[in-house]
Amino acid sequence: MTVLAETVLVAQQKGGNGKSSVVANIGVAIARKGRKVLVIDADQQGNLTLDDLGVPEEQWDKGKNLAVALQYGPGGGVALEPYRNIRPNLDILMGGPAIGMVSTAIATSTEPVDMAENFSLALTELCGREGYDIILVDSGHGDKVLLIALLQACRYLVVPTKEDGASLNGVRQLAASYRRAKRYGSPISLIGVVLFDVNPNASVRLPHVFNQVKELLGSEVEPFQATIRSSPALAIDMRERHLTAQELAKPSEEQKASLLTALRNRGKKDATDRLWSKDPGAVAQDYQELTREVLMRASKERAAAASVAGTQE
Repeated sequence: MTVLAETVLVAQQKGGNGKSSVVANIGVAIARKGRKVLVIDADQQGNLTLDDLGVPEEQWDKGKNLAVALQYGPGGGVALEPYRNIRPNLDILMGGPAIGMVSTAIATSTEPVDMAENFSLALTELCGREGYDIILVDSGHGDKVLLIALLQACRYLVVPTKEDGASLNGVRQLAASYRRAKRYGSPISLIGVVLFDVNPNASVRLPHVFNQVKELLGSEVEPFQATIRSSPALAIDMRERHLTAQELAKPSEEQKASLLTALRNRGKKDATDRLWSKDPGAVAQDYQELTREVLMRASKERAAAASVAGTQE
């Protein structure tokens, strides 16, 4: 099976741990640097598509295009067609409820279906047409069959988690899925764990949480130094405005025009069109640091794999 070189899977087996936010913020940050980015919303909820990046609902395919590719591959007669230029240099394969039907359809099929192979072949064909520099995949948390396929087809794994027991249990479940994919021969590498929704004043507790996560994953990979701090007001602004933290902190000229009234009303209690967060800059910086670390670790892992391949020739 072909594994795409620059495909980063962001996965957790419990919802609400920041998968969609991490993919959106990293994707926009890389695209703003001039690299061509594809993000894939492999979640039947479609939050990345509708809420984080703001695909207009009338143009939302409810995940049908991606679902067909997962079930049939490029032989299904339908090529992957992303929603193009949701931001400059950024395309998205849309998520939605159709994706949730694929595993059921495959389970009842009379013919064997290799979802990982279908996904990889369809994505390879798309990348041949579009020339993406990097692909970021937001996995759904409830579909284990799809998660295993994504773990087999992607090259790098990033795990976001909160500090609570339920979130860490999601990491435990993901660890089992990760090990299963590795047994199937997947070359996927865990490149880091990022703590999400963190109290920046709780620095004493963080090493303990990191150690718990490392024990669960059975990996010597160090957690990312970057953590994403808690900011409930900013989370509301990001979802309501369909913008990332960086875009709210440093909006483009087009975004400034749409935000002008809200920016003027920031802090006005009676205003209906306003921003709730006072300063998105700190969280934007968190995501910038995380983006840098993800790219550095992926590059390091790629170089190590190339070195091993060279010695085996």
